[in-house]
Amino acid sequence: MKIAFIGSGPVSLLKAYLHAKGNPNDEIIIIDQHNRVGGAWYSDISTSGHEIECGCHIWSYCPEVYDFFKKEFELQLQPFNPNAVFVGKHFNLPYSLKNTINTYTFIAKNTLTGKFSRNKEVRTEPMWHTRIFGKKNQYPLKGSVELINSMKRKLDALSNVEFLLGKQVDAIDVMTKVTLAFREGEKLEVDKAILTSVSEIKEVNSASKKIELVQDRRDYIHLLLSSNQSFRKKISYWRLMNDNVIHRISDISYQTENKENLLLVGIKPDPFYSKSEDELTEYCRHFLLNKGVIVQNQSLDRIKTHVFPTYYIKEGLRNQINNIDLQKIELIHSTDLIYGFFRILKKENLI
Repeated sequence: MKIAFIGSGPVSLLKAYLHAKGNPNDEIIIIDQHNRVGGAWYSDISTSGHEIECGCHIWSYCPEVYDFFKKEFELQLQPFNPNAVFVGKHFNLPYSLKNTINTYTFIAKNTLTGKFSRNKEVRTEPMWHTRIFGKKNQYPLKGSVELINSMKRKLDALSNVEFLLGKQVDAIDVMTKVTLAFREGEKLEVDKAILTSVSEIKEVNSASKKIELVQDRRDYIHLLLSSNQSFRKKISYWRLMNDNVIHRISDISYQTENKENLLLVGIKPDPFYSKSEDELTEYCRHFLLNKGVIVQNQSLDRIKTHVFPTYYIKEGLRNQINNIDLQKIELIHSTDLIYGFFRILKKENLI
């Protein structure tokens, strides 16, 4: 069979790798509209030449997935140090503890409303955790750069995998064969197409129906900030709960072996499109100063701005695609990286 994977985000790469490895006679084509691999987990080169990630990323807590990636992709994973936290007005909440609180809230709500059967999800769904102590989110030692590069090396080592980059798929026709129509006017015939829930494809057609895809666009925007001094307060990943401008912050200095002092600051779309980048940089300076991350005379310069538009296919349309013919077209979950990995590995009986 010839199978096309549309999009080269980590979830697509995992599914493509597992299929290619288990079915060496199948031809696997991984397609992406960008000239690089990784989707939203793409990388860039810093001012001093270090490969660094371009977005504030975090892995949800899931030991089974951690263990698989350590073994299969030889990833070095480590707990966030210090803890990844939700930053509120008056206190910070460890990321893993919030998941536990959500779990017990879920159990209590189901118990009080008599929906006892729903509590079974706590044993089967990876986002629910009853463990309170000793639970730490882990992340690759060199960030998402290590993840993508490790997956790409494994795929490159397989003779039945091909990458087709810089090609945008606009439509998929599912008939006797599956035809991909590219924006450039070319077409590619395959036996099966696999896409994720984040795709810019405009339509999927079959003999019985035409599905015009409607997506919710969200722009993930990150300012890359550099300082001439080490940061006074050590942080790993902050998710801000009450700020009108900043969504999240990651210190990625470790990805340069601490030879550069770099912060990625996620900016919400509305302020980004209504303020200048100088205004946003000054806002970040004021916020970081108040939080004790920098001191008054410390430089903080914007090096680059990364904007990654993401197109989420609406749930009802995703279901319609999967109801056409799973032997010819399949849409896989991709909105949370670790949970997407979990579902794929669980389906393959690998965890």
